[in-house]
Amino acid sequence: MSQLAVLSGKGGTGKTCVTAALAVYASEDGPVGLVDADVDASNLPLLLSPDLRQRSVFRSGFRFSIETSRCNGCGRCAEACRFDAVRTERTDGSAALPRYRIDEFSCEGCGSCWYECPMDAVVRAEAETGVICRSSTPFGPLFHAHLKPGAENSGKLISVLRREARDFCARKSITTLLIDGPPGIGCPAISASTGADLALVVAEPGVSGMLDMQRALETCGHFGIQTLVTINRSDLSRKNAEKIRDYCDINGIPMLPEIPYDPAMTQAVSRGLPVPEFSPGSPSAQVILKIWRAIQGLLS
Repeated sequence: MSQLAVLSGKGGTGKTCVTAALAVYASEDGPVGLVDADVDASNLPLLLSPDLRQRSVFRSGFRFSIETSRCNGCGRCAEACRFDAVRTERTDGSAALPRYRIDEFSCEGCGSCWYECPMDAVVRAEAETGVICRSSTPFGPLFHAHLKPGAENSGKLISVLRREARDFCARKSITTLLIDGPPGIGCPAISASTGADLALVVAEPGVSGMLDMQRALETCGHFGIQTLVTINRSDLSRKNAEKIRDYCDINGIPMLPEIPYDPAMTQAVSRGLPVPEFSPGSPSAQVILKIWRAIQGLLS
């Protein structure tokens, strides 16, 4: 199975719009597998008209609570907690023994209170931190997920999401998987791109866009992922676009056709459509078609 990860060093480069457009062209030869790996703010479904087919709970780490009937008020749990997550409440005035509770938003799940409690009053349970969804789209199955606010382990969730997508596509004889990666270069981006055959970095011709593109390329290089670059809205700053070209040329990174600023792209987003579906003859759609043909040749 061929896997393409579409990345960006920062948000707002148009990465998801490019991924949705690539999905249109990739599906012309049959269904393509799709993964939205931005589990904190999944937005690829907004452009692909998904029909939810399966939903499952994602569990990671532990959550802790205190069973008040067992608690003797010794306070050892509060002493052990380094995150100020164990709070005290008095039942009926200062003379009463303190009653303890754990604030779930402050708790980091380290388990110090659980180990320290002499009465086994601290209860440990596996935490439900998100949901994993499989939807059908006109272009193929889409796997997307939602991490609960404040929950951790987004990298683990992305790994599970990708594994489920690969297994499903293998059963359905789908040979291409497009991964819409999260912004940045941290754990989520690494989980989204590790093991991919190819990475496409969508850059933008701004100062921060160029610097973040460099970080994304360095991250892919560290993991040995073959990387390509395209510049979105390349004509908004010809000077910075030239700097991106020079950087890629010096470092031997292949450049794909550049996408010009195109009002059709914005209009397509407002209609909830990939730009080839909204305006197949638009400049951006035509350039992305050339990009897909170049990528297709490398993947095959």
